[in-house]
Amino acid sequence: NIFLAKLLAPSAFGVVAIVNMTIVGVNLFSDLGLRQLIIQRKDHLTAEYLNGIWTIQVLRGVGIFGIVLIFSLLLFLLQSFGYLTSSAFSDPLLPFLIAGASTSALFNGFESTKSHTEYRSLNLGRVATKEVVAQVISMVVMIMVAKVTASPWALVLGAVVAALVRATFSHLFLPGQKNKLHFERKLAFEVWSSSRWIAIASPLTFIELNGPVIVLGGLLNSTALGLFT
Repeated sequence: NIFLAKLLAPSAFGVVAIVNMTIVGVNLFSDLGLRQLIIQRKDHLTAEYLNGIWTIQVLRGVGIFGIVLIFSLLLFLLQSFGYLTSSAFSDPLLPFLIAGASTSALFNGFESTKSHTEYRSLNLGRVATKEVVAQVISMVVMIMVAKVTASPWALVLGAVVAALVRATFSHLFLPGQKNKLHFERKLAFEVWSSSRWIAIASPLTFIELNGPVIVLGGLLNSTALGLFT
C-alpha cells in the first residue's frame, strides 16, 4: 500500500474498494463452509468425499464468476443510460474492473482440497508458504503494472494473480488426494444442511464489513472514496 499510494491516484483505491466489495459480497452470500466441513468431519476423508466437496467448490466458483459478470453488465447498462452520476459507481472503468476481478473467484473455486486437509492435520508449513508466495508474486505484479500504467487494473490483476498462484500451488506442491470431478446428490444435501447457518451469518458479516463502502460509494466520487479507504 505504501508503494501503491505513490504510484496510483486516490480514485484508483476508491474504484477498487467497490470491486473488492462486490467480489467479497458474492463470496460471502454464497459461502458454504466447505473448509469447515472437511476440518470438522469425524469420519475418514475418502477420495469420493473430497472429490465431491471439490466439485461443489468448483461449481460455486463458476457460479460466482457468472453472477459477477451479470452484475458488471447491469452496472454498465445503468451507467450508459445515465442512472448513475456523480458517484464512485459512475466510474466508466468500474464494470470492466469488476468483470476482470471475477476471474479470481473462478481460480479460487479450482483450489485443491489439499489446502483444507493440511489445515485439518495442522500441517501449516506448506500452506503458509503457499500464502506467502501468492502475496509476494501478487505484490510484484501490482507494483510493476501500477508503475507502467498508473491504473487501478494493477490492484485487480494482483488479486487475480494471487488466486491463480494459490490454486496452482495447492495442486502441484501440497501432499494429499488429487482432485477430480465427482458429484453426489446426497453429499450436496449434506453440505447445504450443514452450512445453512453459515449462509445466514455470512451476509451479516458482509454488511458489517462493507456497509460504509456501500453507502459512501453512492454519496462520494471515487477520489473521496479512495481517500476514505
